[in-house]
Amino acid sequence: MACYKNVIMDFSILGVKYDKTQTCRSGSSGAPELIRGHFTKMETYVSGVDLADHFIEDLGDVSELEDVSKISKAKGFPIIIGGEHSVTLEAVKTLKPEVVIVLDAHPDCEEGSGHNAVVRNMIKEGFDVRLLGVRTFSKKEEEFLRDHDIRIEKDDLKKIKGKVFLSIDLDVFDPSIIKNVGNPEPDGCKFKDVVKDVRILADKLIGVDVVEYTPGCCNEVESYLVAKLIYAIMAEIVKNNKL
Repeated sequence: MACYKNVIMDFSILGVKYDKTQTCRSGSSGAPELIRGHFTKMETYVSGVDLADHFIEDLGDVSELEDVSKISKAKGFPIIIGGEHSVTLEAVKTLKPEVVIVLDAHPDCEEGSGHNAVVRNMIKEGFDVRLLGVRTFSKKEEEFLRDHDIRIEKDDLKKIKGKVFLSIDLDVFDPSIIKNVGNPEPDGCKFKDVVKDVRILADKLIGVDVVEYTPGCCNEVESYLVAKLIYAIMAEIVKNNKL
């Protein structure tokens, strides 16, 4: 994995069209193409950074989880567009961060191998996982979190040390902002809240995924907002890593 500190930032984008275990709304396999399609239409000057000055490598799309390892060949900072949340496990197994931060309305600690078990499976693999934005969970998930001393309250992100992978399940947002997700929940985050979290973590990040967008009604506006989020993530990474 390349060291990105003190260099001009380049990015590599991989779409993962995997959507086989959704329990509520399916269709997230169509998200990468829809979101990527907005990039050429958007203003590249974001938060004081002109992304037109930074090379963005398109790695295309994959459709199976084992193919997520393709990001190991990325020339730039890896950004993954899901697909369902299951893709995160394969990403962290490839990039091997010291800490995984998951922004999610759910703890995803159910049993099994599906999208709703991804955090549980990362913990079982030995990763240090921190959860932010969780606001609903099952009784079994509550027991798992308690037994493994996993806290879901807002951590002080500034105190986190080491290489970080950030996973953003878009259901962390309030449905008034983005409602076309696999499992929407009320009382979620605002756009600026998530960007602020990215800003705090930016100099520690070695990879980011954005998952669980499930195309439905109002696609043009909502998928555009997701594309804007990805550009905002890029801008924060550039600002916190360049000379």
